[in-house]
Amino acid sequence: MKATRPRALALVLLALSWSARAQEPVPPPDPSELDRAPERVAPDVPPAEAQEAYELQAIGFDDFGGVVSEHGQVKGTVQWSVPYEGKYKKPLVGADFYRKLGRADLVRAYEDREALRTGLMVGGGLVALAGLVAAVALASSQTTTCAPIDSPAFPSCQTSRPDPAFGWLAVGGVVAGGGAVLAGSAIDPDPVDAVGKRELADGYNRELWQRVSSGEHAEGVDVHVTPQLIKDGAGVSLAVRF
Repeated sequence: MKATRPRALALVLLALSWSARAQEPVPPPDPSELDRAPERVAPDVPPAEAQEAYELQAIGFDDFGGVVSEHGQVKGTVQWSVPYEGKYKKPLVGADFYRKLGRADLVRAYEDREALRTGLMVGGGLVALAGLVAAVALASSQTTTCAPIDSPAFPSCQTSRPDPAFGWLAVGGVVAGGGAVLAGSAIDPDPVDAVGKRELADGYNRELWQRVSSGEHAEGVDVHVTPQLIKDGAGVSLAVRF
């Protein structure tokens, strides 16, 4: 019993000391410490000049669609896209699109395919025209000569015909020239399809933004209009991507 009293007294004194420490007021922060605290950096906001430069040089696309009808009935739909430069929508026709991207290899590929297409169509047209002219000339060169009335050989007549080989050459020229024209018209000078062109434009726009501003560029709004067939006619679908 006598041994437990000092122990209980020690516990009471320890509790009183903890209570006193808990009730001590907390000192206010040192202003010098606040001055040395790291400042919160505001997010990088692109300047107006950078946004303006981007909008003047970025590549976008205009989507178009049409309906193919025959005798009042819808037979199908067609759609195509036209690339443009900047907010004023300067058209990027033909190889200008690839020049804008800085892709000399694609510019060369486009020009080679366009030269082949033009050569086949122009050359084939000239060959076909020459074949037609030759066929008309051969047809008009056929003559018929009859004996005079007072001649004992009357009424016998003789018809002079041109060599058949020339006729086959004329027909072959028309067929070959027409085939070359058709083959040339089927060549698409674009070395990249529509989806690939959009991917190239997206990469160019990202690099452009990095050049004009160090901030992160938010994606714009992409509006895509597609013609569609419906039961009693045709319509369009509108897709908006943010």
